[in-house]
Amino acid sequence: MTRLEQLVRSSRRLSPASRRAYLQGVTSFVAFAGVNPKGWTPAAAERWFSSLTVAPQTANLYLRGLKWASRRYAEMDGGKDFAAPVEPARVAAVGEGEKRQPRALTVAEAK
Repeated sequence: MTRLEQLVRSSRRLSPASRRAYLQGVTSFVAFAGVNPKGWTPAAAERWFSSLTVAPQTANLYLRGLKWASRRYAEMDGGKDFAAPVEPARVAAVGEGEKRQPRALTVAEAK
């Protein structure tokens, strides 16, 4: 998972349906363009958008998700490498008899 995908997955601003659709769009683009951020150009995004074999509304939603995620990431992290892979969220250990709850990564852990 890339940082861009993690940003969409962990967003609390999006409704669950939007989060799901945006994540599908970002994941589709990452699969198309690869994880090398040098391949993530506007021309690559246009080729990806043209190659989508989904309904036009879905393709537009995917593109909107990619735009939202890249703009949000640039606002948050100042344009750092958003194609870099991240570790999956870890589960924090809790006392015996308690249910294990997933713990969100801190900013330092995400970097």
